[in-house]
Amino acid sequence: MELREARSSDFEQAFDLFKKAYETEREAVDALPKFSDTEPLARERLKTMFEKHKGLVALKDSEVVGYFFYALTGELFGKSEGALVPLIGHASKKKNKIEIYQSLLNEAGKRWVSNNKLSWVVTCFEHDTVLEKLFFKNGFGQRCADAIAFAEIRHEDQNEIKVIKATMNDLKDIKDLHQEHVDFYQSSPLFMPGDDTDEFEALKASFNDPFTHIWTAYMEGEAVGYMRLSQVGESFISNSKDMANVNAAYVKPTLRGRHIASGLLSALKEYVIDKTNYTRIGVDYESINSTGSRFWEKHFMPYTKTLARRIDERIVK
Repeated sequence: MELREARSSDFEQAFDLFKKAYETEREAVDALPKFSDTEPLARERLKTMFEKHKGLVALKDSEVVGYFFYALTGELFGKSEGALVPLIGHASKKKNKIEIYQSLLNEAGKRWVSNNKLSWVVTCFEHDTVLEKLFFKNGFGQRCADAIAFAEIRHEDQNEIKVIKATMNDLKDIKDLHQEHVDFYQSSPLFMPGDDTDEFEALKASFNDPFTHIWTAYMEGEAVGYMRLSQVGESFISNSKDMANVNAAYVKPTLRGRHIASGLLSALKEYVIDKTNYTRIGVDYESINSTGSRFWEKHFMPYTKTLARRIDERIVK
């Protein structure tokens, strides 16, 4: 097997490898759109990788049997700079898959460390157990996930709560909840530090976006949870024309387990079904958030996992 720099002439063979990987995942996740529906976005994303980022291909008898593209980044999950391999950035033939990927990762890893890129992130399909095992054995662990569901309502008992679609007038009710949400991400087990973003101003701006909607749950007149829906998601799949995305949700910790989040999700889905042309709903979430993961995986089917590895900086001379 030969490794070399990717060339523009490799594009179609690489794209065909990704298409096969997508179709394999769709066998496990029936809510995923047909590949023909996502193909324009997939082509655009892979084309960007070929034109603007670094990539390797693995060849066997002059045929592309695997490829591995990455974007070099600034600080990523810490103060170390990083290398990011998106979902569209890699695929291989099924035969000798472990050998192909290990060779590509070994070569990419040399390049990353030589450029002081010590924080590595790779997004894979959720049900690719071969890659899950390979990256696990190479020191990676999961941080995030994407999941999807059809826009179908499953009603649960929510007699204690009242859910409304929020307007700017309700912003005052969500303000403290939103700050609790921000603080929650900095606690155990997430330990995700904040940044200089004005989170409240970002929440306020949501009401000026015609494609963003917020629902608030009340109990005895007090706001106890909220959920936000938008048109744009994290992955190219979540940007499919028939898909909307949940991009924020929070319920007071002392009230969890009382179907508040389920009530918010039901109201959100009812709006999607009655008021939009979307047929699918997506969500990206931190898998390191055990409480959130349990909820999302009850209502959605994961289709990607994002894996991370941090290299000991003492390796750099």
